[in-house]
Amino acid sequence: RHEKIRQPSAICAKSGIPDFFTCHTCLTPPVPVVLNGIEKISRTREAKRLQTKGKRIRNSNISRTMHSLIFQISNCPIAEDNYIGIDHVEAGEMASIDYCDEVEKSERKSVINNLVNRTLPASMFTINPDGESLTYRGGFTEWCRQYVRSLHDKAMAINEANVFKYIGPAFQLQKAIVNPLATDILFVTDFTEGMGTAERSRQLMRIIGELQIGAKLYIGAILNYHG
Repeated sequence: RHEKIRQPSAICAKSGIPDFFTCHTCLTPPVPVVLNGIEKISRTREAKRLQTKGKRIRNSNISRTMHSLIFQISNCPIAEDNYIGIDHVEAGEMASIDYCDEVEKSERKSVINNLVNRTLPASMFTINPDGESLTYRGGFTEWCRQYVRSLHDKAMAINEANVFKYIGPAFQLQKAIVNPLATDILFVTDFTEGMGTAERSRQLMRIIGELQIGAKLYIGAILNYHG
């Protein structure tokens, strides 16, 4: 009797090696010869995702938001060739980025105005005539006093019964520490050669806390991100 020869149900997308062998050439998942219903749905969703403008990048473990902004900010002027690129942004602590794209130049004025008047503490900054930098007016000490009081209140809500509760008081305290501005906007304050990490607002507020009245913050790249 002759043994029945096993027929592969799939082949490697690049090398053509049957799926019952390991392809060490490209390590690409095999392409099924016939797609079942679930696989067809998966392929359709993937095709739609690839049509979305922007670059897909690494994710971090945090609950998702639909859409917000990333600001590159420094207390020194930022050369345009050092603006972060959409494919060179990493997600920091408690942040999640699926993909991002550049904000149009025509929209920069509007989003910078919203940053100053809606996101940063009230009356702490003014926008300079160049429209690309901010001047610190003071107010950090009072803001910090109120912020610390809110952290104390959140800490008092933690007890033995809820300390490990999923998205409970302990988690809310952790979020407040990492993101004192309680905003979905991310900030890149540490960067080099067009690469950087988009963080929640803690590091930005640390930088602001060291400013003297009249000091400036400079804005580099502004990106949309989806997470």
